[in-house]
Amino acid sequence: MKHILSISLLSLSLLLTAPVAAQEIWQTSEFDWPESTLWDETREHYILSNMNGYPNAADGKGYLSKLQSDGTLINKYWVTGLDAPKGMALVGSDLIVADLGNVHVIDAQTGHIKQTISVPGATLLNDVTSNGTKAWISDWMGHGIWLYENGKVTLWYEGDDIRHPNGLLAEQDRLIIGTWGEGLKEDFSTQIPGDLKAISLQDKTVTILSKHVGNLDGVIRFKGRLLTNDWISGQIYEIDENGQARELLSFQKGLADISHDGSALLLPFMLEGKLQRYHLN
Repeated sequence: MKHILSISLLSLSLLLTAPVAAQEIWQTSEFDWPESTLWDETREHYILSNMNGYPNAADGKGYLSKLQSDGTLINKYWVTGLDAPKGMALVGSDLIVADLGNVHVIDAQTGHIKQTISVPGATLLNDVTSNGTKAWISDWMGHGIWLYENGKVTLWYEGDDIRHPNGLLAEQDRLIIGTWGEGLKEDFSTQIPGDLKAISLQDKTVTILSKHVGNLDGVIRFKGRLLTNDWISGQIYEIDENGQARELLSFQKGLADISHDGSALLLPFMLEGKLQRYHLN
């Protein structure tokens, strides 16, 4: 009986720690350093940001692509003339795009750039999240969070307790942040892995949800699960209510800002220039 119990406990342990199976639905390739994907439910298409060069290069080569719901490319160069666009979010009928030291306000229907807002003091604007009426933008190198509201961008939070903030997720009364870590190296890895944190939207109190998870890029809530991914290792983690990080999927280095369309994961592989849509079992 003791032997059988030991085997059962071992099997349960392996079940809880083993990566979850996933199935690729479609893949679209030949992009240029893709960083972030947005599903526009109203217009039923995907938008993919392409840095098309080094993450901090202000060279005007960055662009946004538009794809159909089945992954078919509608317009690879839907919006051009950007620098190194990264995170995106919708505020009303406007597409808000983080682009180094600028925030672009783009007509989500036509792709017309309505406004480019220079953000003095911002170093490398990265991810964007929205509650529908306003958007928060992380400054990966500036250790701050900016707020877009009514055509203006202002500094919302800054502090050493959110060093190298990357992925953002606005939900209810808090902003969830995936940090990159501390002690940044030339290969973008860090001496200390990043944490998953939360900031209260009421009093801006910072709490740690999960410590030393990895070099975190995307943060999403998918079918009730809180997920984040490590750009360096290519792993996707689920964070439980106790702050434990469980590996769900493992891919290659360069898995950028993960997102979803409500029914499947959207995975941009920056170094391989491709976007994949995955069903998570």
